[in-house]
Amino acid sequence: MADCSGWNPLSWGGCAENAGGAAWNGITTARGEFENSWNSLTPQQQAELYTIAVDTAAVGAVALTVATLGAATPLAVVAIGAAVGASTSTTIYTVTSGDKATIAGAVGGSVTGAIAGAVGGGAGVAAGAIGGIYGTVAGMGIAGLGSVASDVSGKYVASSLGGGQFQVSGRELAGQFFVGALTFGIGSKLGSVAEFLRISPGAPITSRATSLIRSSV
Repeated sequence: MADCSGWNPLSWGGCAENAGGAAWNGITTARGEFENSWNSLTPQQQAELYTIAVDTAAVGAVALTVATLGAATPLAVVAIGAAVGASTSTTIYTVTSGDKATIAGAVGGSVTGAIAGAVGGGAGVAAGAIGGIYGTVAGMGIAGLGSVASDVSGKYVASSLGGGQFQVSGRELAGQFFVGALTFGIGSKLGSVAEFLRISPGAPITSRATSLIRSSV
């Protein structure tokens, strides 16, 4: 440790150095304890905790958006769509996957849902602003492109985190576009969730927190 004396101004730099070192050691220790606790959970429990966090954040985001922007402004519609989409897609993935759920799939689901929800909200705003048949066509086009973007982004994130292979085909992208266009983005979420159900990377990890996780869900 550096020299430190409250009575000696020349040593105050050493006091600051010691304080900074102690703070950094505390942060490092806390991070290590968190990582050990996290790694002790099973993939399903990690996905469940992440889903709880996403759902909680989504509720807060919607409440904050409504309080600051209202519920009907274009930006609010997009923000609320992203929050609800992320929460819905992540929850559907984790619940339907059961013990096959992984953190990679849950994160991928939230990315997919957030993009699809935001673009879906934007598509509705665009359709309403333009109006008529042209507005409908524009909304469908935006929703279709958003479906493709959300599907590709979600798969990329899930495969990157889970160590899987990232693959997309032209036929899949075309299918996502038309499903998104015809349903204004809703159908793409379901298709992406089905894709994430097939991603279950990583070996099981011994758990010490099963009862805690179950009681929290």
